[in-house]
Amino acid sequence: MPLKIIQFYGYLGVLPFILFTIAPWLSSDFSEISLKAISFYGGVIISFLGGTAWGWTPNSSANIRFGIACTFINLVIIFFVFENFLIALVICFLAFPLFLFYETKNNSSFKNDSEYAEMRRILTLLVTICYFICLAFVFNPYT
Repeated sequence: MPLKIIQFYGYLGVLPFILFTIAPWLSSDFSEISLKAISFYGGVIISFLGGTAWGWTPNSSANIRFGIACTFINLVIIFFVFENFLIALVICFLAFPLFLFYETKNNSSFKNDSEYAEMRRILTLLVTICYFICLAFVFNPYT
């Protein structure tokens, strides 16, 4: 798939993160549903990213195990969305940078394609900032 298409869908996929991050600050009526939604969406994206690990070159059983682990992380996040969404937010806040760290070490596309690597870094940074802002909302004494 051409990099421009990957970039388009990658940046398009960040828009819900941004929307769910801004919504609680606009109206506290949206806060709980928005924080649950960003956690749920993040879990789904982590699972999706884990699926991409199956196709990384070199193809290894470690990458397949990592992909399966991402699916289990998704299940844990979704469980906590309904039990304690603060824990789900923290897991997402940690999962995206950890995924990027693993990808930098194990995905040859990341190592060989600087444009792809830069896109992945930017996307991860944006998503991590969104989770940081959501956590700031939760701990903000004025909200």
